[in-house]
Amino acid sequence: MVSISCLVYNHEKYIRQCLDGMLMQKTDFKYEILIHDDASTDGSADIIREYENKYPDIVKPIYQRENQFSKGVSVTWKYQYPRAKGKYIALCEGDDFWTDPNKLQKQFDLLEGDDSIIISTHAVHFGREDGQLTGSFLPETIGENRIIPSPDFIRSTVRETACPYHTSSFFFRKEIFGMLDYKLPRFHQTCKVGDYSLLLLLASRGGLGYIADVMSYYRFMSIGSWSSKTVRNRKNMIEHTKNMKQTLLEYDEYTNHVYNKDISDTVIKCEFNILWWERRFSELKKPPYKKAYDKLSRKGKIYLYLNAYLPSSSGIYRKFKSKRK
Repeated sequence: MVSISCLVYNHEKYIRQCLDGMLMQKTDFKYEILIHDDASTDGSADIIREYENKYPDIVKPIYQRENQFSKGVSVTWKYQYPRAKGKYIALCEGDDFWTDPNKLQKQFDLLEGDDSIIISTHAVHFGREDGQLTGSFLPETIGENRIIPSPDFIRSTVRETACPYHTSSFFFRKEIFGMLDYKLPRFHQTCKVGDYSLLLLLASRGGLGYIADVMSYYRFMSIGSWSSKTVRNRKNMIEHTKNMKQTLLEYDEYTNHVYNKDISDTVIKCEFNILWWERRFSELKKPPYKKAYDKLSRKGKIYLYLNAYLPSSSGIYRKFKSKRK
């Protein structure tokens, strides 16, 4: 009933905890774990083989000899989704892990009971690379269980410049790919952040069911992760934000400009951030950015200046702020 897609690259430090979190799931249905090891150069593949030998009916790996990501291959669309046998797909990358043994069952029951929902997400621990709890979560405010209809789901997603839910919480209907004949829309091909573009795609096809239980752990800044390569690198952040802007413009066309106002506001936010990262501060005090600049608190301006000039120090400042609250 459920196919778990797990992407692995040099996750030797983390992959056991990731797989154990999947294998501890208590369900009244069968599930499979589809692992794609993208030619890891550490001991990841050897660990995966251990689990494959122990759970041959559940753990189903692909071991690449050459790294596919570096070739520009969309691994999930080429290798993972087409081989999935489940009615539903759940995601968890090899450096994250699930913490609730009932996670899959809760999300399965939710989607089985409401045909209007195409994806379920939940609250996630947002923590350090070493797996220690920090008291931070995604979304930042856990809130309550809720159903978000497709139009509101789209609006809430395009208003963000980052994915509002973490990948390790994604649980969605596989039928979406049959509708598309496994062909990527243009905005999905453009976007370099796969979880964000996937969320945009799903939002255009159905609603979201959010469960306010914390059921997984996201290792922020883990070794080799997107966050470790991007967040503290000014050049990479500029390129990332330009890519997000282009993705949103193409999604505006994909949705026939129905959500143009929300998308345009976020595009301006992207442009604001690009100017900031490029240290073109004088331009931020002119339309259409002046209003956003004036709304920034003193602390907000300090944080952004630190990001622009000393990216590595912004994390220290964020921790200092949280301790003072």
